[in-house]
Amino acid sequence: MDTHHECGGGIILNTKGEIVLSLHADGFFGFPKGKPEAGENKLETARREVFEETGLKDLKLIKKLPEYTRTGYHFDHPTEHLILMHMYLFTTDTETLMPIDIKENPEARWFSIDQALETLSHKTDREYLESIKSLLLSVEN
Repeated sequence: MDTHHECGGGIILNTKGEIVLSLHADGFFGFPKGKPEAGENKLETARREVFEETGLKDLKLIKKLPEYTRTGYHFDHPTEHLILMHMYLFTTDTETLMPIDIKENPEARWFSIDQALETLSHKTDREYLESIKSLLLSVEN
């Protein structure tokens, strides 16, 4: 397995307590996230990736969430590799999702936390969401 790379990503809660998941071009649902561009810190990466994958710009940062590591693939990097996920919790009043980067992320959808637990494609993402579920349920938007 290749050595890991790092990503910045977000868990975004709307006013209904739903979270957004992105449909990736290779057919899986996941959290909006991606690799940093030159000069970006992880929070800047998370904000940019959330915008590219969902169209959401009006984000209120609540807190940095715990990091986690999972395996992954990417259509331009077909060998399995480890990804260190730097995650941030945001809230938004915006309901409309309009992915910007439709080649890599053709769709984004709001899900209840329980629906997201059933929809996330990667087992480690589901375990991570389960581990922060009580925190998410306690956030007031």
